[in-house]
Amino acid sequence: MKCTKPGVEIYKIAQEMAKVEAGEILFVDNKKINLEVPKKMGWQTFWFDSKDYEKSNKELEEFLKTNPPHPPLTGREKIFNKLKYSLYLRH
Repeated sequence: MKCTKPGVEIYKIAQEMAKVEAGEILFVDNKKINLEVPKKMGWQTFWFDSKDYEKSNKELEEFLKTNPPHPPLTGREKIFNKLKYSLYLRH
């Protein structure tokens, strides 16, 4: 079975694999349609406008300041998340 965005199955699998509650997930995507299902599932979502990286980076930084992950991250988790975010931006 092939799962793709924006189908609900791919998000269910991702959440199951992450082993976290829906509210602990922040999903960033550059297509608004891909944000609809995870938002309905209770995920935090952020639309990243890939046509304006600088603006989107600033907006994402502000979003993260006002919507911290739940529960608060430990030092090791913060470093890991920065690495994942960095890899996402390079993708």
